[in-house]
Amino acid sequence: MASRTSRNGRRRKGQNEASVYPLPGGGWRGALSQGSGLPRRYFRGRDAETVRRKIRNAQALLDGGMPLPDAVLTVEQCYNRWLDVKRDTLRRATLVNYEGTFRTYILPNLGKVPVVKLTPAQVSNLYSRLRRLKVGASALAHVHMYLNSMLKWALRMEIVRRAVTESVDAPRKPNSKMRSLDEDEARSLLAAGDSWQGTGHRLAPLVHVLLGCGLRIGEGAAFTWADVDEDKRRISVSKSLTERRGGLSVDAPKTAESIRTVPVPPGVLQVLSAHRRAMNEESLSRGEDWTAGDRPVFVTVRGTHLSPSNFSARVFKMLVKAAGIEGRLRLHDLRHTYASLALSRGASLAAVSKALGHSRISTTLDMYVSALPSDVDQLSEIMDASYG
Repeated sequence: MASRTSRNGRRRKGQNEASVYPLPGGGWRGALSQGSGLPRRYFRGRDAETVRRKIRNAQALLDGGMPLPDAVLTVEQCYNRWLDVKRDTLRRATLVNYEGTFRTYILPNLGKVPVVKLTPAQVSNLYSRLRRLKVGASALAHVHMYLNSMLKWALRMEIVRRAVTESVDAPRKPNSKMRSLDEDEARSLLAAGDSWQGTGHRLAPLVHVLLGCGLRIGEGAAFTWADVDEDKRRISVSKSLTERRGGLSVDAPKTAESIRTVPVPPGVLQVLSAHRRAMNEESLSRGEDWTAGDRPVFVTVRGTHLSPSNFSARVFKMLVKAAGIEGRLRLHDLRHTYASLALSRGASLAAVSKALGHSRISTTLDMYVSALPSDVDQLSEIMDASYG
């Protein structure tokens, strides 16, 4: 605001300038009323004019109907507000990942920084520091993704003027190499489980389900006997088992499309029927019933939910070795094998995408385009006929 001169020659202070005053230790301080019962905002500077300029800029924002950035709100406080909003919409496992990433990597380094003063350089320095500490590429990618998500929310809420993460090169997340078994390898893996120690491993049927139905391991560990419709040869997928530090939890699947009904091959259905009889005998010997409708199809020897990580380390890797399959093979690669074999045998892309629970058919295409039969020669014949 412009200053005025009084009749006696003394300089009058314009609006808001009456609150600008020198500080005992040096520098100047000024205040601005935001109106509507909001607290006054204070500004500091090395001289009076610097403070007045800050007040004029803030007043221009208020005159334009814009709220003032919260200069006091820290990154940690912003994180807490953001997480409170997200808490009701996130899956429990995702929420745990957010909390763990922020509390392990972000808040110890940036938590006390006012969120409106956070700079691209500070974020970039954080990434460099984490690299020096040998933090993995995948964890580093999640640091950027979660921090960026929070700052974009803060931008929408008009807490900050920009998401500074957009000005920083995002750490690259390593591409997990997808592997698919060929038909002979798949048969060898199933045979290894069925013939384990002469009688077959009690959890070998889970390998049949993952290979034959394309379920995620969390979905395979969560579905119950009530979800199996033998007459229609279908499995209803409506939940997923998740591991976290506090133990196991059964949650809704990743997306709405993940809630689905998948076809069960007759051979897999026979394996499930035999598995149910075996579980009935095993549970009766303990005075329990593990085949009731609400019980998981695959359980531990104590009748509790199966840990995917334990199954992978103690059962799956053992069966892979027994099958003579070389190289690294993950449980999730059974899902890739399902899709690749189905597409190579002529299943439609739409059907496979629906069975996998992908939210977009383009996701399935991007992942499995190499598995689609080559129709180049057929295209040539079609076009030749068109010109004939």
